[in-house]
Amino acid sequence: MKEAIIQTTIAGNEIWRIGTLFAALLVAMIVGRILKFILNRQAKATTESRPILSSGYRGIGRAAPFLLLTIGLQAGIQFIHLNGAEGFVNTTAAILFTIAVGCVAYFVAEVPT
Repeated sequence: MKEAIIQTTIAGNEIWRIGTLFAALLVAMIVGRILKFILNRQAKATTESRPILSSGYRGIGRAAPFLLLTIGLQAGIQFIHLNGAEGFVNTTAAILFTIAVGCVAYFVAEVPT
């Protein structure tokens, strides 16, 4: 039974490869949320003494989950056999990463109200 589950393939990929993709995404999402929490807490602590630095912390904190999710996606797709779709998936992941970096720049440059 255990060997049957391990050797099961979905779209040419073993279960462990798909599990690794999901694990990479899960770890990236958790780390992103933790980083957001830490940066928001740091922003609250420095609001009075250093408001510009506090705004930067908030901006990076807002963008951190999406940025780390795209990094986790890029790491996770390295384990999957994509055959003919490899170029498309890698290009899509690169575009998502570029958008995530743009979000970081936008949120950091955003003027606080």
